[in-house]
Amino acid sequence: MEAQATDNPQTQKIVLAIHGGGIGRETSEVALAVAGYHPATLAQSTDGLGVHDLWIFEGLLPRDNGDLQVTSTNYDELTVAGISAQVAIDPEQMEVIQLTFATES
Repeated sequence: MEAQATDNPQTQKIVLAIHGGGIGRETSEVALAVAGYHPATLAQSTDGLGVHDLWIFEGLLPRDNGDLQVTSTNYDELTVAGISAQVAIDPEQMEVIQLTFATES
């Protein structure tokens, strides 16, 4: 990871989407929006809230992407582990948002 001149530890966030693409419906799009990017165009947001680091694991298979799903507690992908290790996380300041999307019947 490389620090950027615009990094501000008080406002900088890391958005991780470990069930993107075909694994979890619209997870990638939500992660992009939260990180400050338009999900369709990838243009940076102009809402004044800034952009944040983003990492997405996407299932891109033509079908059966659910087979790629790993529970969050068992997720140990090295890139995410490296990102997490390099961020000084104060547990009292950490915010975890879990989104669940209903599937169409």
